Amino acid sequence: MKILIVEDLVELADMLVQFCQGTLQSPEIRVAHTVKSAELALAEGYAPDLVISDGNLPDGKGPSLFPAIRAANPKAFIIFSTTVHGDMLEKHFPGHGADEFLPKASEPSRLVKLLREAERRLAA
Repeated sequence: MKILIVEDLVELADMLVQFCQGTLQSPEIRVAHTVKSAELALAEGYAPDLVISDGNLPDGKGPSLFPAIRAANPKAFIIFSTTVHGDMLEKHFPGHGADEFLPKASEPSRLVKLLREAERRLAA
């Protein structure tokens, strides 16, 4: 499974990599810390099966990548992770287009559940 993690906080990106490696079989993981570096990965032909994307990045909004991700792989499973939640989510990220939302304050078990759900859906 090809995974693209889009997260500007290096420690959090590293933690997400560890969770993916510990939960999924043979993941191929790329990490982008900016919108620009994620766009570059997509432009180079990287078509992720799973994306975990932050909302606010130093050079833009994570959801701005979602159309290009869907163009690269229409079946991509997108997990949108941000500190913004509730009614504010649609205000700050209208029509974000993710498959699932993961609040950054979530328990690790929630991430594991979403990774397994992504794996199940992609295998179908």
